[in-house]
Amino acid sequence: MDRSVSIRFYEVVSNDGGLSLGDAIRDIAGIEDKVRRQRELAPGLHLRLEHYEVRNGLILGDLTRIQTENLPGQVTAEDLEGLPFGELGHSIAFCFDPEVNALAVQFHLQAQIKRVLEYLGEFAPNTVFTEFPLLDSASINDLVQKGIKRLTFRVSGIQDFRNSDVELGNFERNLAQMAT
Repeated sequence: MDRSVSIRFYEVVSNDGGLSLGDAIRDIAGIEDKVRRQRELAPGLHLRLEHYEVRNGLILGDLTRIQTENLPGQVTAEDLEGLPFGELGHSIAFCFDPEVNALAVQFHLQAQIKRVLEYLGEFAPNTVFTEFPLLDSASINDLVQKGIKRLTFRVSGIQDFRNSDVELGNFERNLAQMAT
């Protein structure tokens, strides 16, 4: 059990004609066989919807990141041995408010928001989910009052663009617009 949990908040929208995030989650939950819910998104990175419920209009649930590689060892009195099973499950809790498209998701280094949305998109043909970080009022006030002192960009490796139609020219134009 983790000693601390980090929750990230996003607004999630889908492309025109695509399923909403809530509909995609409901569709996956309708698959009773959990093995059929599982998807391998990258070598050694498997996700599946584990739990789903609707409470007070909110969609609550858990995804499981299934670890199949680099498993820890079991300590015995004599040695360090392999575990007697081949997979470990790591929970990723989420809460989605379909009324405002707000998603609160437990931060997980090996399954960040892009991977979670990629997983959901695997079950939603012709749908692309886009996330926008939601800031709290204190963060917004800091930006307004103090301004931006430093801006850092991280560009994903080329393997992360496999499902993207982003062109370099668009990226350069967006950077130029942000600088003005």
